[in-house]
Amino acid sequence: MPSRWLILTWTLLVAVSTTLAVADHEGASEETQVDTARIEAALSLWEYGHEEFNQLVRLSQSDIGRFQGLLRAAATERRRRSLAVLLALNCALPGKHHAMATLQEYRCTRLAYSRFERWATSTRGGIYVLAFAKPADRRAAIRVLRAKLRAANALPYDDVEGKEFLAELVGYLEEGGLP
Repeated sequence: MPSRWLILTWTLLVAVSTTLAVADHEGASEETQVDTARIEAALSLWEYGHEEFNQLVRLSQSDIGRFQGLLRAAATERRRRSLAVLLALNCALPGKHHAMATLQEYRCTRLAYSRFERWATSTRGGIYVLAFAKPADRRAAIRVLRAKLRAANALPYDDVEGKEFLAELVGYLEEGGLP
């Protein structure tokens, strides 16, 4: 017959391990929620305040490997693009064959703004990435975005969503953009 001491010790060990397992699971889901917020933020800067967005897209060294793994496993094009933007902004996009390699090359090396702008205004880049112009190039990016906004205002139909999108990108750059 087991002693009371053994039963009490066993019960305590089971209780502690169950508590730790629940706490570990809750911590993991919080981490996943933060990861999801960061991934979604990368393509939605207009949904956040300037500083909040900049904090969300800044990855620590320990996060970079995990996000690179998420990029490799991404199931949808939107998720791949969002992860690629996030990693490119952190100079951590693996390889040169990703859609946002030019953004990373511009932000992290010496790609000229004129080449970056040409790529961003093409169908391959997407005008959105102009919001990530370097501090020295912000005025030029704002000029391009305002010209696109004027062109949208001249359209015979009202593209409210497109105009708001361009205005948000200009506003983000005017608030200081990404350091």
